[in-house]
Amino acid sequence: MVKSLDELRSEIDRLDDQIVPLLNARAALALEIGRIKKANGEPLHVPSRERDVIDRLTATSKGPMPPESIARIYKEVMAAALALEHKDEGL
Repeated sequence: MVKSLDELRSEIDRLDDQIVPLLNARAALALEIGRIKKANGEPLHVPSRERDVIDRLTATSKGPMPPESIARIYKEVMAAALALEHKDEGL
């Protein structure tokens, strides 16, 4: 049975309703990591960690989204988290 446009859009809405809280939970963890790094005198941005995350996610993605899209999305997610870390620390 083929789903209607409205049914498919409702499914996307339900997924989006799950994704946003997960993004916020991820951001909260990044803030905690930023606080630990500051306390330890470590840099907030670690390019090798960013690359490791992107490599892991693009390698494990089963599609249909291409790896390049996954990489772009996660670069933006991590940039937003880093901006929060800087804002949190008053940098």
